[in-house]
Amino acid sequence: MLRVTIELLPHGKEPATKTWRAKIVNDGSGTTKHGNYVLTVFGEDGGEDRLDYVAHFPRRKGAWALLAEALQGFRT
Repeated sequence: MLRVTIELLPHGKEPATKTWRAKIVNDGSGTTKHGNYVLTVFGEDGGEDRLDYVAHFPRRKGAWALLAEALQGFRT
């Protein structure tokens, strides 16, 4: 599982921090070369905002490429 946390600090002020989280989980249905992943994005309140799916992702590309593909096209 990959867990991603994004923090926005308006004008660099900690008390005003806004936080968003996402997780990318292997669903176990892939092969040794390709994985299938579920992306879940959580809003500021911690509630689930959206689910997406990345299918047949080449594992050799690594975590950063998986994150980029999972977030591609994501809109709040």
